[in-house]
Amino acid sequence: MEHTPSFGLAPLGGAASIEALRQALAAERRARQIAEVLHASHLALSRSLDPDVVTATLLEHMAQLVPYDSACVMLLEGDEVLRVRAARGYERFGNPDLVAALSLKPAEDPLLQPLIARRRSFLVLDTARAVNWRVHPGMEHVRNWFAVPLVAGEQVIGLFCADKSVPAFFTPEHVNTAELLAIPATIALQNARLFAQVKAGQARMQALSDRLVAVQEAERAHLARELHDEIGQMLTALSLALTVGPRASPEALRERMAQAQRQVNQLTAQVRALSLNLRPAMLDDLGLLPALFWFTRRYTDQTGIQVQLQHAGLDRPIPPMLASTAYRVLQEALTNVARHAGVSHARAQVWATAEMLAVQVVDEGRGFAADQLPDSDSLGLAGMAERVRLVGGTLTVETAPDAGTRILVELPLPDSGEAA
Repeated sequence: MEHTPSFGLAPLGGAASIEALRQALAAERRARQIAEVLHASHLALSRSLDPDVVTATLLEHMAQLVPYDSACVMLLEGDEVLRVRAARGYERFGNPDLVAALSLKPAEDPLLQPLIARRRSFLVLDTARAVNWRVHPGMEHVRNWFAVPLVAGEQVIGLFCADKSVPAFFTPEHVNTAELLAIPATIALQNARLFAQVKAGQARMQALSDRLVAVQEAERAHLARELHDEIGQMLTALSLALTVGPRASPEALRERMAQAQRQVNQLTAQVRALSLNLRPAMLDDLGLLPALFWFTRRYTDQTGIQVQLQHAGLDRPIPPMLASTAYRVLQEALTNVARHAGVSHARAQVWATAEMLAVQVVDEGRGFAADQLPDSDSLGLAGMAERVRLVGGTLTVETAPDAGTRILVELPLPDSGEAA
């Protein structure tokens, strides 16, 4: 009897075989669709460096993979708040502006907090039965919901979520498919953030350059006025004092010489004051603490405001750039006290630890509303902040109307090996 080998092939025919073939073809079409959408999304997401365009593109391509009713992308801001940057589909269920204005604190949300902490997607089959579900404005229609975190390295920078108005529609496969978009979206958002930082840095550098030019011009104008109005007048008076007629008596000559000597002394004092205002020599010769004592005594003599200077840890070497910054901060802060605070005394504290040099100036004067800062140029806050930023420090201003003002500057100190 002849035997025909089957070569491992199952006979065609039968409902089960046809259904299996149909499922295989459907799975192949689905895989091809996902691959095509992912490829298109990679290209589209990489074309823009605008976070709003990136987030809108993410939702557009996710709609081709997951049939959601509405969806949004939320980014984690610096104040640890999730804010909506793109939304889609909510207009069908109510006011989309409510969702667009939505901001959430993950630390206070029992559903978002573990999602952010674990950096894993989360699926809610039925929000009506979920204990931790909270109904947010504009999302009253949501019955089925999932969220996918956007993870850069070990840090969550945001999430995107989708929902249905009926329960139990989404499956884990829907969530897995949506997760495929998370990686290119995160890369695009990180690139957009880096670009924004570079752009902001360039704008800040341009603003700093403009301010430096303005400060230089102001200093030149001030020196020109001082030289013309004060020094020039003194030199003219000195020239007149030294001009005597051929018939002047010895007594007149002695009086002219005494007058000239007084004017020379005044001129010397004026030039010395100009030099000290530009930069006190003792800051370089003796160090930060003697310069601070000298300045506060001179400040009190000129303004009548008593300054309580407290210090600690300043016996260690302070790098010249940081010493200069600390001196200028205290100088500018006390100048603001004299101009704006309306007080008879102030407190200045300067201390150094192994890691930090800090300057704090406190007054109990008029203060001002923190959200309504006076002209920063008149207070010198912009220049002070830029000076502090250039050495890697931080500037904190605490104030309120009729509650005084506290200015704190913290400057990082290099370790002894770096300082050497």
